[in-house]
Amino acid sequence: MTQPAPLLRPAEPGDRETLIGFLLGLNRHEATIQPDRRPDRAAAERCHDDMLARIAEQGGAVIVAEIGGEPAGFIAWRVEMDDPYVRDDLIRHADIAELYVAEAFRRRGLARLLLAEAERMIRDAGLPRYFIGVLDGNDGAAAAYRQAGFRPYLSLLVKELG
Repeated sequence: MTQPAPLLRPAEPGDRETLIGFLLGLNRHEATIQPDRRPDRAAAERCHDDMLARIAEQGGAVIVAEIGGEPAGFIAWRVEMDDPYVRDDLIRHADIAELYVAEAFRRRGLARLLLAEAERMIRDAGLPRYFIGVLDGNDGAAAAYRQAGFRPYLSLLVKELG
């Protein structure tokens, strides 16, 4: 039996619990890579509310993917302004704030579809480029992003003082 084609649609207020569940899954996954991540529901709720507030203030979108009527993943992007030293034609850009595919729907190209839809929207918004962050150690995501055409741009280092 063939799998139904994914449906990509803008997030709606009724998606709150689904998005919080996805953010909880993302936070829990990232906590296995980086121990500073909070894998609790309250953190996922705060991530959700912050994500929507920043998109409302700066511009962007949240896109939900469904397969067979079941939520399968999402992507959130927002408009950002870079630092003053960046060229004027590149200073306004997009940032992929969140990307998550539920475990049952992984390895089917859904992340690639979500990225393509976000890229289409970002182009339509007249933005010249977009960024996506990946935790050091999240090798699967890093490889997928490189396959999608991303290249390294900045390496952020940390030193713990505690």
